[in-house]
Amino acid sequence: MKILLIDPPHKLFPGLRMWTPSFGLLQLGAYLEREGIEVQIVDATALSSPWKDLENTISVSKADVIGITCSATCLSAAAIQAITLSRRLSPSSTIVTG
Repeated sequence: MKILLIDPPHKLFPGLRMWTPSFGLLQLGAYLEREGIEVQIVDATALSSPWKDLENTISVSKADVIGITCSATCLSAAAIQAITLSRRLSPSSTIVTG
């Protein structure tokens, strides 16, 4: 089984310049790896061309499961966009959000 965990791209506000990847995704990814599951974690905000790079990653990943995080209500539009992109590019993947 292959799992792709995504923190969607979103605008960093000036007060958040020290952005860190989602601790929830990191924790989940570490657990899944310990259980022998292949995991890829993408912090899309850190990518040079966030949406284009994310599109390429989803297309190439061939993930059985795609997990998308949304850590705050103000970031829900980016999460919905990532869900839509994932469904279009990887229609057979199970998509889980949280």
